[in-house]
Amino acid sequence: MAIRSFPVRLLGGQLLCLLLMQPASAAGESLDRLAEKLVNLRGEVEELNSRLDSLRDQHKNEMASLSRRKSDLQSRIQQRQVQVDELRTNLREIREEAQKAGVEAEALEPKVADAIVTLKTRVRRGLPFKVAERVGELEDIRKQMATGVLTPHKAAKRLWTFYEDEIRLAEENGIYQQTVTVNGEEKLADVARVGMVMLFFRTPASQYGRAVRSDGGWTYRVYRRDAAREQVKNLFASFRKQVRTGYFTIPNALTGTEDQ
Repeated sequence: MAIRSFPVRLLGGQLLCLLLMQPASAAGESLDRLAEKLVNLRGEVEELNSRLDSLRDQHKNEMASLSRRKSDLQSRIQQRQVQVDELRTNLREIREEAQKAGVEAEALEPKVADAIVTLKTRVRRGLPFKVAERVGELEDIRKQMATGVLTPHKAAKRLWTFYEDEIRLAEENGIYQQTVTVNGEEKLADVARVGMVMLFFRTPASQYGRAVRSDGGWTYRVYRRDAAREQVKNLFASFRKQVRTGYFTIPNALTGTEDQ
């Protein structure tokens, strides 16, 4: 029986000493199996390194995307805050006009009429939340003032209340129902309003989506990705539980550049 001894080797930073007291042919087979295992392990290590690099690149891209979405959202929120400030300024100006001594109805009426026109335009261009109802309320004030049912002073008071309601919409969140058009079909859906910045919807068939501004106005688009649908589903569940303040993870509903 031949005895083969082997020198000391370093493998992976550890000392490996092989002293095999067995037939030479058996020792040779053992070395072949060991070599094969080493080759397989090296291949697995390379595959894991490749997967790790891929995950790192994916994480980097996701963080960059989140950063862009955060920037878009902050910009939109700042725009809405500017609009809220404008509403407050307009409201204050009308109140000051009405409170001035000697203000006559004839002088106040055109100011109220101009304010109604401005508000109608703002409502139609803003988030598509109950637009018909809000514009209808403004039109009702205009008609009643024009026909003498409301004096200009009373019309101004109702307009002040409307301003206050608009400011409250911009500052609060909630769930409502309204008609949305999805793929050309009108549906009565639940809508989750995040201030006056974003609007999400849920159809009776449990389709989740968002309102997206486009060149032609606003469109309603359904989310395709499970992650986005789950985030909006959780938002609806939180709002149903009256949890309307705090930290929520939601998709970016400000643009339609990606079918999330």
